[in-house]
Amino acid sequence: MKQGWYSYSGGSAREFHPASKRIFIYKILSRSDFKFCIYGTWKRRFCQERTLRLTYLSHFLRMMKMQKEGFMKYESGLLEQLDIIMEKYGQAHDELGALWADKIVFDGHWWLDMALAVLPWVFWLIVRDRKRTHSLFYAALFSMLTATILDMAGVSHGGWQYNTLLLPYFPEFLPWDLTIMPVVTMLFLQYFPKISPWLKGAAFTLIASYVVEPLFIWLGMYEPSGWEHHYSLPIYFAIFMIAYLLYKRSCREADKRV
Repeated sequence: MKQGWYSYSGGSAREFHPASKRIFIYKILSRSDFKFCIYGTWKRRFCQERTLRLTYLSHFLRMMKMQKEGFMKYESGLLEQLDIIMEKYGQAHDELGALWADKIVFDGHWWLDMALAVLPWVFWLIVRDRKRTHSLFYAALFSMLTATILDMAGVSHGGWQYNTLLLPYFPEFLPWDLTIMPVVTMLFLQYFPKISPWLKGAAFTLIASYVVEPLFIWLGMYEPSGWEHHYSLPIYFAIFMIAYLLYKRSCREADKRV
């Protein structure tokens, strides 16, 4: 007999008209032996989703059992303390939003923040290498995420602070990490491809540490607290070199697909 579209445990191979595939999938998932269906494109996906749901359910039941047995009980008063802290955080955020609406929005620094958040991307969209857009953005995404994580750590530990606030719902370092850092990285990667990446990385590092950072300080947007410019040298260099490796890898994969 010619092998049909599906087969399952305890049954024989049969053929179904394509219009009946959805009915078959529903029936096969409702059976207790759904894992034994021959994996095809649709069947593999539905079997994996069903198995994943069962896994989540088993983890949830295990956690409930542990909590019931006392393995996950919180210390006395801990939840109340967390509620108090979150309430204070909400009040501070409300005060910040009111201050932003009354004093910050539409002033000179705010317009500068807006320009830094929008204009670099507009410039890049105009001059970008359209054949390498995906590869460039792939590298920029790494620099974007890395810079954001490092800024979160530095600001929270008091290494530096930003005297800007584009929106009260987003971090104050938004224009730097999500615009200037990735766009400058992509421009360095795109232009002068024959220059050694080590030289480009050094130039990128020196400009970011000794030109951009002092410029932001002069504009009153960036204020270091015990953080020196030369501390940033290895960080910027590592970000650029890893972004360069990701960019070249993406370019090679794109060339293979052509």
